[in-house]
Amino acid sequence: PFTSHIMTYHIIFWVISIISIELYRRTRYTNPGKLQTTKNDVMKLVEVIKSGETPEQFCSDCLTIRPLRAQHCDICDQCVIKFDQHSFWVGNCIGPDNLGKFYCLIGLVLLNWLSYFMFYKEYATIVPWIGYTEGSRWLSLYSEVFYSEPLLGCTLIIVSLMNISFTIQFVKATYNILFNVTSFEIDVGSELNYSKDNLSGTYKNYFNNGISENLKEAFCYDSDKIFNITKKATKYLEANELNDLESGKPLVHNSNNNNENNNNNNNNNSSSS
Repeated sequence: PFTSHIMTYHIIFWVISIISIELYRRTRYTNPGKLQTTKNDVMKLVEVIKSGETPEQFCSDCLTIRPLRAQHCDICDQCVIKFDQHSFWVGNCIGPDNLGKFYCLIGLVLLNWLSYFMFYKEYATIVPWIGYTEGSRWLSLYSEVFYSEPLLGCTLIIVSLMNISFTIQFVKATYNILFNVTSFEIDVGSELNYSKDNLSGTYKNYFNNGISENLKEAFCYDSDKIFNITKKATKYLEANELNDLESGKPLVHNSNNNNENNNNNNNNNSSSS
């Protein structure tokens, strides 16, 4: 038997499923933000290596010098700008060009699980041989469905367990987006030279520009814009002018202010001469 509620949850489930499949396709096959290497970049790198220097951000696989926040993925064999993670759920790296799609995908999967659960809850209520009554604890739904219809019960349990992983991913991704940090930076932490507090040596996020700016960067900026931002931050870090970082201000903002101060100093020196 089908009630209006069951039909509603059924329709919601399939609509979200169709949208999720499309988001999955786009997340999987979208270039996450691969770091492109030109012939000029390789020639400059050769000159640097000939001089006896090996840059810390040098990638021997891609033959390029990575800007800050870019990392090499061993699975995809590519350097990704603002590398977040390699997601085995979608089979692709997560970077600036598919982060928004990935976040919406896991959010819709969780919403779909909720409609799936509500469907079975309503179904168990009207089917007499299951024995689930309205107002009972929702955990009892699993046992009642499992003993009455083992196949449906196993399906409900498996889907629920899978969504524990998606819930963790969604909470983690929400935190990363709101505070402009990547999963890789959280996992590696203070081992990265640009995310280390100079005094304590512990992990510190210098890219947090406020929630509104962080949301704009996650959903509105493409890999080219992220590359330009991180390139400025790379030059700032290479200059070893990190005194202002201990104040807790964002790294990129400090780099811009630092460039402005250098320009002002140059103008003052030229005028005085």
